[in-house]
Amino acid sequence: MLQADMAALRGAVVVIVIATSAGNWLPPAFSHDFITFNWDATGFVLNETRNESFVKYVVQLYKTKNDSCDNVIQPPMVQEIPVYYLQHHTFTRLNLSHLYCSNCTIVSTLRNVSCGKYNAIPIVKTTERPLSFNSKTVTNTSITVTWPSFSEQNRNQKKRVFYYYQLDIAPLEPNTNGPLVIFNETEVEGTLTGLIPGKEYQIQLKATGDANPKVEPHHFTYTFITTDIIATDPSPVEEVSVIHTSSTSVRLKLIPPKEGFVDLFQIQATSTHHSSPLVDVPLPEGNPASVKANLFNLQPETTYTISAMTVAKGNRGKAKEVICTTEPVPIDTKLVGWTTGVIMVVVIAAAFCTVRIVKRLKYRLNPAQLFKEVLEDIIGSEKMEPWLKKRKNLFLEELIGEGEFGHVRKGVLREEGQQAVIVAAKTLRVDRANEITYRDFAKEASLLIEVNDDGGHVNIVSLIGLVVDGKMKK
Repeated sequence: MLQADMAALRGAVVVIVIATSAGNWLPPAFSHDFITFNWDATGFVLNETRNESFVKYVVQLYKTKNDSCDNVIQPPMVQEIPVYYLQHHTFTRLNLSHLYCSNCTIVSTLRNVSCGKYNAIPIVKTTERPLSFNSKTVTNTSITVTWPSFSEQNRNQKKRVFYYYQLDIAPLEPNTNGPLVIFNETEVEGTLTGLIPGKEYQIQLKATGDANPKVEPHHFTYTFITTDIIATDPSPVEEVSVIHTSSTSVRLKLIPPKEGFVDLFQIQATSTHHSSPLVDVPLPEGNPASVKANLFNLQPETTYTISAMTVAKGNRGKAKEVICTTEPVPIDTKLVGWTTGVIMVVVIAAAFCTVRIVKRLKYRLNPAQLFKEVLEDIIGSEKMEPWLKKRKNLFLEELIGEGEFGHVRKGVLREEGQQAVIVAAKTLRVDRANEITYRDFAKEASLLIEVNDDGGHVNIVSLIGLVVDGKMKK
């Protein structure tokens, strides 16, 4: 039997009215505007002694004015099928609320033989609202659906007698338990098992009943159809392992699941204070045995839970996790400390100069503006601008040094699109800041810029950048 187009059937509700068949016709398939006919020609035997051969099937569909097919409207819709084993045909674009009669003829080189004739077949336009499954629950090998009862589907119709529910699935896998047939009207849940992970299936429910003979004079069978496309969850990653770590990154090895379909992987690193974005890792073609993936912009010396998930048809598989700790930032032994006041500060990775605005003091100029003006006078704006960093990207941590006019704090600089860097951030002390100290601080920054622009020096700390923030207190 030909399957209706999945997209056309999605969520459809069809009332099917089937009359008694004759000849070798098989039950037809209906929708709002099409009929698919099937027939069995095994009873037709060629006369080999007379060299008889098959020519074609001729299938006709007529509109009729009554339900006995004795007053059909000419001409019919005709389809000729010259292939013997192709024993089905679908007529489409039919008019709603019309009666149709059909006829099938086997044509050979010697004779014409009827392969079946149907009585009037109504194409009924349903007055029901489109139905859908009440709920859908999936695992990687099963799909469970629930649906409205037959009585609920008939709530706006005449009283009908329930026969059965039939839950079908396509394609049908070798180990699937479908189709399911349920004869209890109140049992409105079905589970189809033995499915392939990460695969889409067409699930169709047929709620079938009969007319109440006291209300409707004709003995028709009514079937309400609900159809949807549902995908199973993919199987989880077979294995995830860490093959390399640095201070800000992790390299992973992912082994795809042995069964089912996978479109891509998703990986993420999570710690108590930081989570990386969810990263998509495409699955290369050719079913590779393993896939390599990287997570960047992590924090040094931090323990992360790495989660890896499979994704197929928009569904995620169960996450598989592994624990790892990033490495500390490597220290260049050639770098030396610097003195702020009387305390020697050990440089963690690099120096970072920052200017804070002292809100409780008033200056002739805004201190930030003063700092910039002094720096521009010394080195020029073109040299200064590349060194300016955004304050929101600098995260200050514990105090690691203190002098007469300044503090040095451990910090982390996280700029978009770049790896995080641990820095030593030198700031002016709030209780000692004045116009002179700001000018001296700007001069110190200008010297570091000049040295770094000239390629740096093994005995002088490398400058990462400058942060100028704050507002004058009014």
